[in-house]
Amino acid sequence: MTKRWRIPLFLLLLAAAGIAIYLANREPSYNGRTLSSWLKEIGSDADDVNLPQAQEAIRQMGSHALPYLLKELRRKDSPAKRKLMELNARFDHSLVDLPPAEYRRGAAREALRALGSKAAPIIPELSLNLTDNELADESAMALAYIGQPALPAIKEHVISTNYITRSACVMALLEFTNVTEVAFTFQKLASDNQWRVRSMAAHGMGRFPLASEISVPILVNLLSDTNPFVQRSACRGIAWLGTNALLAVPALSNIYVSTPHNDKSLRRITGWALRQTCPTSVPFFLTLLTHTNSEVRAESVCRLASVRDDATNHIPEILSLRHDPDARVRQSVIEAIHTIQAEPDQFIPALSEAIRLEQDETVLQPCLALLEQFGSAASNALPALIEQAQRSSGEPRLLLEWTIATINGNAAKALGVDALTIANAQTTFDARTNSPIAPTRPPTFVPPPPP
Repeated sequence: MTKRWRIPLFLLLLAAAGIAIYLANREPSYNGRTLSSWLKEIGSDADDVNLPQAQEAIRQMGSHALPYLLKELRRKDSPAKRKLMELNARFDHSLVDLPPAEYRRGAAREALRALGSKAAPIIPELSLNLTDNELADESAMALAYIGQPALPAIKEHVISTNYITRSACVMALLEFTNVTEVAFTFQKLASDNQWRVRSMAAHGMGRFPLASEISVPILVNLLSDTNPFVQRSACRGIAWLGTNALLAVPALSNIYVSTPHNDKSLRRITGWALRQTCPTSVPFFLTLLTHTNSEVRAESVCRLASVRDDATNHIPEILSLRHDPDARVRQSVIEAIHTIQAEPDQFIPALSEAIRLEQDETVLQPCLALLEQFGSAASNALPALIEQAQRSSGEPRLLLEWTIATINGNAAKALGVDALTIANAQTTFDARTNSPIAPTRPPTFVPPPPP
């Protein structure tokens, strides 16, 4: 080859290599839009309308999208970009549209959900991300969305010495509730030294009723875990197993009555778990209506009310606590009346008595709100309401007048309530009864200006 052809040939080869690299890295597109454009649709929480269209676009691009999605799932923010994002945040993100890498990884993860098992070819490379603390969460869920082909890779890393990797993989395993063998993995992870892993393992065991014979004793043991989040997760796991977890009832009962006064959340979750695991637990809650702990009494009323069919047979027992010395218990009685949704005649006498005697606003206000919902059906409560209104002043009187106006406009007018308040009260009641979303009574009432 002559010397004069060497340079043109070199340039030609260089151009060919450049074209090849460009074609290899060219972003796939569908319907005239690039993959990154469709990923913005998937990553936008505000635009669910276009989500199905974006998912279909991803499916149409198929395997051509995989290299780009893998690249997105490995994306990290540089120190310089983090500084710029901090500056942008100070100006309410108005300087530049700069989505963080986490946002873009999340969009790529959701794109793999659309592809499902068609994304299996990238499992080996995607699994490498699991050892990176920054990438582990999105990558583990991306593997879970690929489905059954990715399960071995997730299980391999769930025993990692890195607890962030373990946590991410346990979370991913929650997507495999149709694979019974995963239940045994959760059972093993219940003794992990990290509370996050134990908590998610408890969640996971609750998804597999067929493995409950082994899972229930493990969950009962987790009820006494030193971490409160693990305790609550164990309660939920037991509740999800339902009647398959009957053996957990004694432990749940013990926690329910011995939970410290300041831990309402644990008692509430435990009560719910008791109802789910033992449908005949109504007698148990009835016995607790006289418990020395007022929190136990209040929560037991709520638990009874949640079983509407049985609760209607025990309305007298529930109403007996309207004289309880603790306002929280009396308030739970009012909430129970609302939950049971029995005929107003069964409750109006008790509510009328509460109107006359109640001094605590936290009890009186829900009582008035309940009477407003009954509307004209609560007419028998008018004497008590009028009597209390005549003795009251300020905002309490305004609340009472509003309730009276809701029940009977003429009675409110006779009490001296202005026509505007009466009209507003009755309009609110009509809207509440005709709409699935009820407007709420204003929290405070401003008296009309003098004429």
